[in-house]
Amino acid sequence: MEITLDSRILNGKVTAKPVLEDLKRYLICSLFTNETSIINNVLLDKETKEILDILSLLGARITVDEFRGKRKTLRIKGSYPFDIKLEEIDLGNNLNLLRTFAPILLISKTKFNLKYKNTIIQNPLNSFYSLFFEKGFTKIQMEKGEYPLKIKTGIDKSVFYIRADVEKECLSTLLSMLPRAYRASKVIIIGEIKDKAYINRTIQILKDFEINVKNNNFKEFDIINTKYEPCNVTVENDFTMASIWITASALGHKVMVKDLNLKSRQNNKKLLDILKVIGIDIFASPKGDIIARPNRINAFNIDISKVPDLMPYLAVIASVADGTSKLKNVEDIYIKDTLAANDLSHAINSVGGDSFIFGGDLIIRGREMLKGGTVNDLKLHESIFALCAVSRQALSPIKAKVPSTMPNYYKEFYRDFTRLGGKRLH
Repeated sequence: MEITLDSRILNGKVTAKPVLEDLKRYLICSLFTNETSIINNVLLDKETKEILDILSLLGARITVDEFRGKRKTLRIKGSYPFDIKLEEIDLGNNLNLLRTFAPILLISKTKFNLKYKNTIIQNPLNSFYSLFFEKGFTKIQMEKGEYPLKIKTGIDKSVFYIRADVEKECLSTLLSMLPRAYRASKVIIIGEIKDKAYINRTIQILKDFEINVKNNNFKEFDIINTKYEPCNVTVENDFTMASIWITASALGHKVMVKDLNLKSRQNNKKLLDILKVIGIDIFASPKGDIIARPNRINAFNIDISKVPDLMPYLAVIASVADGTSKLKNVEDIYIKDTLAANDLSHAINSVGGDSFIFGGDLIIRGREMLKGGTVNDLKLHESIFALCAVSRQALSPIKAKVPSTMPNYYKEFYRDFTRLGGKRLH
């Protein structure tokens, strides 16, 4: 499919989705309470339903009530230590479910297998499971040309050495499950964690369940309080998704993003502060409805490794800023195995911008206007999202082929794009 982004003004309102990664962590933690947790503002999309199905298999009792519009309230009574009759959970080839649930099963009272079908179990996932391979808790067997991962339960020590390049979901789940395995435990990190904001958010969510994790500069984590208490929370709407439309608004579109938490600790909320510093006017209602107003944009320098999700949007803002901007430390920011800076630089240059990577930084010389034109071979939807935001600043339409796999946090982007007045895909 191909998308055409012309200079027409996108106009309307968008309500951001709940933060999917936060919801997943609340669902996992709710398993470990012996009482009922209440989780509000839930969209029952495919991935959420898959997680709820596994929670039910593990014995959790789940009821669904109305919250607001299509959004639901979940009441979940935890089931740890999973004292149930179950031989196997088949995850098919869903890698996200494998990352999320495999560590949990290691502390289950019931002996059962977790089956994952795939031709390869890729690194660095193996670096996580190697902890348990050494203890004889896991084994990989080839059956009928497939590789099911079978996990036996049980852990015999409370100090864990984890490589820093392990998937963040695995480390997050490990921190969540250890309070139910030990009265006190420690996780020691070998190397440097890149996505510190993700792990910080896990620690904040654990605190909602009265679990305290002492973070020693992301080198060691000490789990102090180990008694899970039920929570009553409302999942926040997602600033990652909202960043697309806030940027579009800052660059000339008329899109309001509704129902954001202005006191949120989400890392991507920093976009609002960054935009104010570089000259964009931000207007926010007490209810969290946000719209930006275009203004003269000053060039800027920023360590983008601190806010990696914002790189696409800050890059296109820089492409029409007054002067030369530098997005520092881009060399380790990957999306779906693609170096994000390469894809973004290609997108910006294809529509008449001026950008290049030098010394690990993305350098962008601002133009008064972009030319527009055709962009070939984009690998990331985030690059499309960013071009959509900057389309008002292009003299001629921007055309780009849409990559195949949509990011989980915003599979509805193209629906919202057309609803706001954009051209339909063809």
